[in-house]
Amino acid sequence: LYQSSKYSVIYKNECSLNLPINWIFYNKNKKSNSVDSNIPLPIGISRGRGLLDQEPNCPFIINPNEKLLEPNSSNEFIITFNPIETDSYNYELIGYINDINGNQFNPSDENTKVSILVNGLSVQPLYHFDIPNLSISYLSKRSTDLKNENGIVSPIEIANLKVIEIQSIGLAISNIVRFNIINPTSKSYDYIWESTGDPSIYWKVLTANGTVESNNHTEILFEYNPNDINISESFYKFFIPSHNIVEYFLFA
Repeated sequence: LYQSSKYSVIYKNECSLNLPINWIFYNKNKKSNSVDSNIPLPIGISRGRGLLDQEPNCPFIINPNEKLLEPNSSNEFIITFNPIETDSYNYELIGYINDINGNQFNPSDENTKVSILVNGLSVQPLYHFDIPNLSISYLSKRSTDLKNENGIVSPIEIANLKVIEIQSIGLAISNIVRFNIINPTSKSYDYIWESTGDPSIYWKVLTANGTVESNNHTEILFEYNPNDINISESFYKFFIPSHNIVEYFLFA
């Protein structure tokens, strides 16, 4: 929950024709689905033949969901699992294939469809960081002469590091970074923020400790107030003592 997973599927068209394919997910946990005449089916597929329409709350997405397969070509499709509820999901992904003349799909012909079983399990996390400005590119451009989380000039050793990057519009200006910790569980817990390594004096945590109430969220505040134009980094450790959970952040 609160996370997504991606998987790659390679489909090869081994014939000498262009073939259009359309993908739809069907929930195998449901006994039956009603066919909504207002929901369009893929090109060449008619109604009234026992076909099911994809549910609007399906946790799976495939991209692209339709594509023209060129002769003797390999095509990559990305399946994303992004659940919004805790559950065990069991779906069948069917790719309907039509000919170049747009002839209707024949449900009795297994050669005109592709079937893939797709399963996913969503569990409730202890916490979730709602961070709208989380950086995904900073580490790739980060200078090698900066100190790591241990305070030495060396590559960062932490594998799962969250990075928050901010640019100040001037010097001696207070820049506030805000984000939330969400507690979706039925029990409250305390948290602690601690700096590690050799933190910049220009970074300060304003909510160093506190409590995240059950089924609620707490706002976290950091302040960045630089007095020079150099890169200022601070590593921080987020700690939940009651569960012995640690997460590491880099503020830059």
